[in-house]
Formats: sequence, C-alpha cells, structure tokens
Amino acid sequence: MSLYLVCSPKCSQAYHHFADVDTTTRILASFLKPGGKLFVADHMAHDSTLFKPEHDPSFAAAVHTVSHRGGFAEEEMKLIFEQAGGLQDFRWLPNVETVGNKSGTKRVEVFLATGTKPGPQSELAELEMKPLDGRTAA
Repeated sequence: MSLYLVCSPKCSQAYHHFADVDTTTRILASFLKPGGKLFVADHMAHDSTLFKPEHDPSFAAAVHTVSHRGGFAEEEMKLIFEQAGGLQDFRWLPNVETVGNKSGTKRVEVFLATGTKPGPQSELAELEMKPLDGRTAA
C-alpha cells in the first residue's frame, strides 16, 4: 500500500512518546507514494520536567511504560525527516496550538511539520500549510 498523505489526528502529539522516532519516521515514510507528504504535529522543544508526575499526578500511571521527551526543535525534526525518512521539502509551522496538562498548570506550543517523498509531484503539490491566522510556514 502506498499513500499520498500520512497524517493521523489520533496520533497528533504522539511523536514525543515514541522511543525511536527515526524508525517511526522511516516506517511512515515507506507508506508514501513518490510526491506524497508526511505531516507530524507535536510539542515544540520545552522543559520536559513540566509534564512529570510531581507536577501532574495524572502522569504517574504511565511514567514507567511510556517514553517521554521534551518535544522537538525545528532543526532536529528536519534532520529526522531528511535523514531517517528520506523526505525533502521540509516545512515547519511553529505555535499552531498551545496545549496543557490536565491540571492546566503547564503549557507547551505545538508545531506542524511536513516533508515530501522524492519523486513526481502528486495531487497534493499545491497543498500549502497555513494556520488560521494567515501566517505561512517557514
């Protein structure tokens, strides 16, 4: 199976929980047709201690079973997309949303990143990332 777009609303903000994001990206990119796009929405780099059990007890049950890191910086995500995923035309749109922990005491910014599998342009070639406020992707 190959797809023009890999994007899952159910997996939004999940990358920072994957133990091996390089392998995850490589696998997701393998499902793309040439010219297809991978979309990832997740936390921008932040102090990972903000979401620890001592700050929010709701995290205590998963602390030993779920990997967790302090989000991603733009350059780090670009390297993951390009080197692990073999993707090109990296785009980064920062601060598309702000999310917080369940107690509402800690907040992080969410980015949207895209990359394209090399090859002929797909029907998605004209797709442009735009946040609701009209800014454009870097």
